[in-house]
Formats: sequence, C-alpha cells, structure tokens
Amino acid sequence: MSKLKAIREIIFPLLEKPSPEQIQDQRNKLGDDVLRINSTDWNKNADLIHTDTVRLYQEECQRKSSADVKAGIYLAAVTAFAPVLVSMIPKLLVFNHYIYLVYLSLVISLLATFYLLMSGYWAFKTLKVSVSYRLDIGELIEINNNARPKCAYIKDMMTVITHNKIAVNSKVTCIKMAHEYLLRTFTMFIILLLMQITWQETKAYITPNLNKNIKENVKKIDTKLSPKFTIDYLGYIGPFTTAKTELQTNRVVETINYQLKSMLDEKLRLNINIKTILLIGITDRRALKNEAKKEWGSNKYLAEARANKVKTELLKLLKDKAYQSLKGIQILQVPYGPTYKNDFSNDRKVDIYYGY
Repeated sequence: MSKLKAIREIIFPLLEKPSPEQIQDQRNKLGDDVLRINSTDWNKNADLIHTDTVRLYQEECQRKSSADVKAGIYLAAVTAFAPVLVSMIPKLLVFNHYIYLVYLSLVISLLATFYLLMSGYWAFKTLKVSVSYRLDIGELIEINNNARPKCAYIKDMMTVITHNKIAVNSKVTCIKMAHEYLLRTFTMFIILLLMQITWQETKAYITPNLNKNIKENVKKIDTKLSPKFTIDYLGYIGPFTTAKTELQTNRVVETINYQLKSMLDEKLRLNINIKTILLIGITDRRALKNEAKKEWGSNKYLAEARANKVKTELLKLLKDKAYQSLKGIQILQVPYGPTYKNDFSNDRKVDIYYGY
C-alpha cells in the first residue's frame, strides 16, 4: 500500500486534509501555548527573551513575505508558460504515422496542462487573504502603561507569533504544492520536447529513403512524371476492418469522404497547388487466416483493394464544385505499400501523399 501511495505522490501530489480530531488537537495546543505564555514569569531574562521574541516575529514575517513573493513569481511563470504549452499541441501531428506516439504525447500534454493549472491554483491559494495578528496602537499603549512593559510586550508578541504561525505554515505549504506541480509541468514539457526532437531526427533518416522508394514506384506507374517532383505526406484513411475494405463504422462512404475532405481542405486553404495524389495501401503485418486468406490470397492484394476503395471515393469527391481547382489532377496508386516493421498501429490503413 505504501508503494502505491508513493507512486500516487509522484504522479499526483495530494495534500491530505487533517481529520476533525487533528484540528481539535491543534486548537487545544494553541490554547495551551497561550496559557503557558501568559502564566510564565518573563522578568528573569527579559532582555534576552525580548531580543529573541523580536527575532522570531521578524522571521515569521519574512516567511510570509517570501511565500507571497514566490506565489507571484509562480503565477507569472504559469501565465507565460500556458501559451507555450498550448502551441505545442498541434505539433503532436508529427507522430501522425504512429498512433501510439500520438496518444502518448497527448497524455503527456494533458498531464502538463493539468500540472500547470494546479500550480496556478496553489499559487492563488498562497496569496489568499488570511487572518493575521499584530500589535496595534491600543495594545502598545497598554504595554507602555504596564508596571513591567518589557514583560507585557514579550507576552503579547509571543501570543501574536503563536496565532500567526498557523496561517504562515499554511502559506508555506501552499507554495510548496505550487512548486511541486510546476516542477512536474516542466518535466512533462521537457519529455514532450525531447520526444518531438528525437522524432524529427529519426524522421530525417527515414523520410528520404521512404520518399525515394515512393518516387521509384511512381515512375513505374507514370514515366512522364518529372524527376524534380516533390512529394509530401497528406494523411491516411483508416483503420479498416480486419481483412475487409470497409472502415470500422457503419457509415463507410461518409467517413472516407469526411477524412478526405479534411485533408484536402487544409491544403486548399494554404493555396498549395496539388498536381498529383498518391495512394499507398499499407500491407498489414498480421497474417490472413482461414476465409480471409481464401478471399484475398495475401495482404498485398488486400492493401491494393483498400487503396482502390479510397480512389473510388476520391474520384466521387472531386466532382464536387468545391474542388474544381483540383480538376484534372493525377491520382496515382502504388501497389503493395511498405510494411512498417515492429509497428502494428500502421496496419489497416491507406497512406495518402500529394505532389506539387
């Protein structure tokens, strides 16, 4: 049980509320401390105790002031960091070929956002107005009129320190919680940043070889294609039902159209002159079994059939008036697209590239 609690504290630091018994014990201790202060004879070492009392009061004031200053700094950090974190969310699409990485980075982003909000919450709570005690003019006049003013000053000042200690301790606890959550925010941010940087470096090695293979396949289909042809990734259609050319939905055609529209609309808004669309049916890594094997023979033919399905729906979509600017573009199909080794998340998809 202690291990689970330790793990929970790492992921989600929680400030446990005191029980009613603990609150009552705290109040009883406070009352006892005040009684002891008032019943003690401070005349024996009045000078020494007076100096230490002033020092204790100044230290408590310093603790309170330090907590408030830190809370202000943390709030400024939260305000500055929030837009940076939000701006990184669209960059999750760099993992578009690997759905598990998208989900993982999304979870990390949500955790970072949650931690950031919690840090701001605890910083606000630190600055929350609380009860504070001090010696005012009336008390100081009474102390001055006392037969033993130094002893009276010590008693009143120690009573003030005792009462203020609870509020100051609460402020310090809140700022510590804000610190813990802000630290976790930065940790999640660094992990997300490292994931994206690592992926970009990895992609720098993978993409040239992938594009080279695609271009070679394209040339086999259309020998008139320019060698300087530029190909970029548009998106994918999927996931398809296992061993089928239908998506995992009852509204197959509408879903394919919706996905195709989303991809094309984005490029048209950017005024990209699309000249060619390339469809690549991804060869599944999972082997076909029984009836599916009899129907398709191999995953290569299943991949080609899925690409044909997408091509049919794409041709229907291009008849729409909204896509008149794409009229006449080439729609090429590379048979038997690449198998992504050690990554089942790319099964049951049709990759779409565009040339410009």
